[in-house]
Formats: sequence, structure tokens, C-alpha cells
Amino acid sequence: MDQKQKNKRLFEEFPPISTEQWMAKITADLKGADFNKKLVWRNENFEVQPFYRENQREEVDYLDVPPNSFPFVRATKDVNDWEVRQKIYATVPVEANQLAKEAIKRGAVGLSFDAKEIVDLASLSVLLHGINLEEVSINFRASKNYLDLAKWIIEFIKANKFDAKKVKGSLSFDSLGYYLIHGKYYESLDQNISELIELLNIAKSDLPAFRVLSVNASHYHNAGATTVQELAFAMAAGSEYFAQLTERGMDANSINPFMSFHFAIGSSYFMEIAKFRAVRYLWAHIAEAFGVKKEQAKAYIHAVTANWNKTLYDPYVNMLRTTTEGMSAGIAGVDAMTILPFDNVYNTENEFASRVARNQQIVIKEEAHLDKVVDPAAGSYYIEHLTDSLIQAAWDLFLKIDDMGGYAKAMESGFIKEQIELSAQKKDQAVASRKKDILGTNQFPNQLETMLDNIKREVKPDFDGIRRYRAAEAFEKVRLDTEIHVKNGGKRPKVFLLTFGNLAMRKARSGFVSNFFAGAGYEIIDNEGFEFPEQGAKAALEAEADIVVLCSADDEYLGLTMKVADFFNYEKKK
Repeated sequence: MDQKQKNKRLFEEFPPISTEQWMAKITADLKGADFNKKLVWRNENFEVQPFYRENQREEVDYLDVPPNSFPFVRATKDVNDWEVRQKIYATVPVEANQLAKEAIKRGAVGLSFDAKEIVDLASLSVLLHGINLEEVSINFRASKNYLDLAKWIIEFIKANKFDAKKVKGSLSFDSLGYYLIHGKYYESLDQNISELIELLNIAKSDLPAFRVLSVNASHYHNAGATTVQELAFAMAAGSEYFAQLTERGMDANSINPFMSFHFAIGSSYFMEIAKFRAVRYLWAHIAEAFGVKKEQAKAYIHAVTANWNKTLYDPYVNMLRTTTEGMSAGIAGVDAMTILPFDNVYNTENEFASRVARNQQIVIKEEAHLDKVVDPAAGSYYIEHLTDSLIQAAWDLFLKIDDMGGYAKAMESGFIKEQIELSAQKKDQAVASRKKDILGTNQFPNQLETMLDNIKREVKPDFDGIRRYRAAEAFEKVRLDTEIHVKNGGKRPKVFLLTFGNLAMRKARSGFVSNFFAGAGYEIIDNEGFEFPEQGAKAALEAEADIVVLCSADDEYLGLTMKVADFFNYEKKK
């Protein structure tokens, strides 16, 4: 297609609208409200405008680069057929094996195992019995000894006569990530790197399709980091591994094929699409700087739905959250994806929840057909600008870490933890003040719902590193305390909404108050409105309310308060 044809407008009969005309219309619609305060978003420390024009897209330097070409913004492959990966929660090998085979039968092509109870070749053989390793990838997390695990995998492959070149999978060896969570290394960084070199050499000779080095960036997201921090810290960690390994004589080209990035998928739909595109761009340039050939400077991305925004209460809303998260990762072209079950916050292995999680991906691929197009977001003025803004902001932070001596020194000094905590504090404040809504928790909570007896597990790591948590936890703690109080024989507090006067204002105030107290598990007694304040006061007494909240218009509160107080005082004296 020549340039003239590319630039041809689809609807030439419609006159173009200038930026000035758009701004004039927006200004008029704002009716005096400040454009920058109302419509410009700055959560990532760069400005996100409410609309973009073609000339802003022209500032991006990779627009004409096709998919699967350096710097791989659009994709690292020619098709968007990502791996549907299922997390297996069971740790006992025989139980995990049964769940794994059921997942495969139902559509999973990748499995993620907890390796804590894989202690020898025999236990690994039980875990993998009856699974065709040439068709299903096997991925291991939480192993106490990845070197031994790698050797057992090799023995199992040979014993079962699988073609090692066709056996795909990964090990989650990430000593920097371990330090980030625990505040210490496995042993020491030097010893960990030596172990990693041995692991990489084993993979190169006997596990050529296995990714044994992991950069787990999901920790950042689930601790409250910004998207820019996720990107910069992940790139800095990957760069640290390359620096440590190449200084010890390893060729960067023999490292990159055995490395993977693990990112959480957040709830900001378009920002997440841009994030994964930015990952590929940034890593391509970093890998090339270490000597990786351009055509091989690809980031392998495994995306997993985040825990940070998931909730204990109203858990079915988590299905909606993970669906949109899965869509953004699929559109962005990740290599593998895990959608966690909607009840992951509080439950152990649940067949129904696991099936739903798996089917979400299958629907996204086989019914929504998001796997049929590579990088459908390409060319969008908005997403291209988001991608470029993330790249620039993350690169600036990456360089700051580099100036500190690299990721390991920045992490050991406390810089990484401190930056994440500052971001988390801002997010927590937004949730606490309800500037950020969490449906079913701080907005529209179901006051009749109880969850205390449904909690079968609680992920509460108590380590010295960064604190991984969920945004809803503070609200949930208050509500669970209320449930415990009631279970121990106490009374659930009753909140009576005494609505009076202006219909619009009393509805607005009662809605605010309902969300506020229902979020703590209190019983809400709402009302359509009273003709006289005394009627409402009498009804509150009859309801044996513990708390009475007046809901009305500002100019009506003084008179309303006086009349209600006088009634209560009169009744008290009787």
C-alpha cells in the first residue's frame, strides 16, 4: 500500500474537526469546571489526556514496524495464540495429578504446579503420570531446590522417551524476587547466581524449551506499585541478572531464551494493554544492549490476573474483573496467561471456580476470537500514546536505578520497597476515601452477605520484604470483626436512615451512608422518606436502632436536627 492510499480518509464527505473545535465543545460541556482537574489523569506521574489526535501519534518512532520485528512492540510472534495456563493449587502429587489431567481434558495447554512436595524423582513421576509433556507445558513454582528439580525433570523425560526439544515449561528461579519478598537471599546473591549459571547450562543442554530464570513482576503490582514502577523494576531486575551472568562469562544470547517475565494484570483495561506492549519494547532494547541479537531480543511474558483488586465479599464480581483483565492481556499479545479462580482470595481448590477461570480464557480465544488478530490496538491514538508514555516514564526510573548501581543495590538499600510503599499509600487513601471504588466492598456492599464461615485459607505472608496485600483488606477486616461479634452472641449494629425533605438530596445522602455502614457489616434500615421529622424519630426508636443518621438537604438539617433531638429527649424523659 503506497503512502497516498494509507492516508486516504474513510469518510471524506465529513469535514475534519480541529483540535480547537474539540476543545471548545468540551469546555462548553464542562460548564466552567477545570479541564485539567476534571479530565486529565495523572496517576502514573504523566498526563493522560481525554482525547488524542493523529499528529500526537506521529511522535512515536515504531509505528510502521510490523509484528514479530524489533523492537517487538506489536508482538514477538506472527500469531496471537497464547498458552492457556491453569494454576493447580493441590500440593500432594497424586491429587495435583488428577486435577491437572482434568484441566487438560477441559482445555488447558499449560499447567502451573506448586513444587514444595516434589522431593525426588518418584514424587515428580506421580505428579506427571499420564501427562503428555510434548503437548502440555509444565511450570513449577515454590521449589526448595530448582537444580534438583531440573535434574528430575530431565530423568523423567528420558525415562518416558519424550523429545526434550518439544517439552516446554518453566522454573520460577528468581533470587531477586525472593529477596524482595523475604528481605534476604536464598543464601547470598553470589551463591544464587552460581546456582543460576548451573541451571542455565543444564537447560541449554537438556531442557532447550524450558525457561528456568524468572523475573516475577507480579509482586510489585500486588504490593500497590504503579504501572511505571512495575515496568521499571522488572526491566531493572532483568538487567541485573544479565549483568551478573555476563560478568561471569555467559553469553547474553544463551540467557534470553531461558528467561521469562511474570506480570500481574491490573484492572485499568487500556493501560494494561499498553503495559505489555511497553514491556516488549523496553526489554528488546535492554537485551540488545547486552549483546542479544536483534531478532532474538524478545521478552517472554506470562500474565496472571492480579490479587490486589480482588475481594472477599461479593466474590462473583471477581469474575468480571478477571474477564476484562484476561481480555486486555489477550489483546496485548502475552505468551501465556493464567486467570485465577474468582474465589482465590479465600478458598482452596474449587472445581467450579477453576473451571470458570479456565473457560474465561477459552471463551476469549474461541468465541471472542481475540487470538485471530495480532495487536489489534495498533494505531489507536490513545493506546499508542499510552504505550510511549509508559516507555518514557519507565525508562527514566530504570536509569535512576542504574545510577544507584543497579537493581540489587537499589533493592538492598530499601529504595524499591520505599517507592512501592509510597505508591501503595496513595492507592490506599483513594480506596479509603472512596475516590477509587471497589464494587461490593466500599461501594454498593451487600449488607446481607456473610463470608466468615466461607474462609478456608487466607494468604497472609509475614515476611520482611514488601507487603503484598489486597486493596479491600482494611474494609474486610472491619466487616469480619462485625461478623465475629455477632457469631459470639453480640448484636449486629442497626443504622436507621431518617430521610426527610428534598428527594434528590435525601437519596444522595442515604446512598452514601448506606455504602459507608454496610461496608462494615452493619444492618441498614432505609426509608422512603418521612413527612414530619418526629415520624422518623419515632420509627427509629421502634426499630431499636443503634445509630440514627439524618439524610436531607443542607438547608434543612438545622431544623430537622432540632426537632429530632427534641423528640428523643422527650421520649427519654418519659
